[in-house]
Amino acid sequence: MNVQIVAHRGTGIISRLIAWFRPPYSHIEFWFPDLGVVISADAEGVVEKPLPHLSHTGTGTVVDIFEYKDPLSHREYVSLYHAAKALVGTKYDYWMLFWGFTLKAAKWGKPNKWICSGVVLKASQEMSPDRDKIRALAERVRDDFVSPRDLTRSPLLKWVRSSVIQ
Repeated sequence: MNVQIVAHRGTGIISRLIAWFRPPYSHIEFWFPDLGVVISADAEGVVEKPLPHLSHTGTGTVVDIFEYKDPLSHREYVSLYHAAKALVGTKYDYWMLFWGFTLKAAKWGKPNKWICSGVVLKASQEMSPDRDKIRALAERVRDDFVSPRDLTRSPLLKWVRSSVIQ
């Protein structure tokens, strides 16, 4: 079983602004294909939606799909899902979107509010890995300072494929 971490190269104005600070990605989310759901942070907050939901996408958006190099065990997959699901219903952190990972202005962050990359990082840190395995996509970084680009550079991930949203 493997979760897919999907990074978007959005084409809208806000997406391009986000990607300008940390190119090339403007959004990142979890796809849980075996469960048929997406967990993502968007304008509604942290949400769980059925696949094939593509948040933050418009026509012409390129998505890069990543997976763990060492596939997750069933227990790890379920643990990661529950760690991400625990954030569903929390609000989106608009302040940190622009002042956090772009300018590193820590004073703007709000507890219990999330940006998309923070959700992916926090869930990867909170999951229960199998013995002697490291599954957190980044270490020694605050979840509100991490960008989609930072996560896709994790040595634990491999690029699987790219697709263009039509």
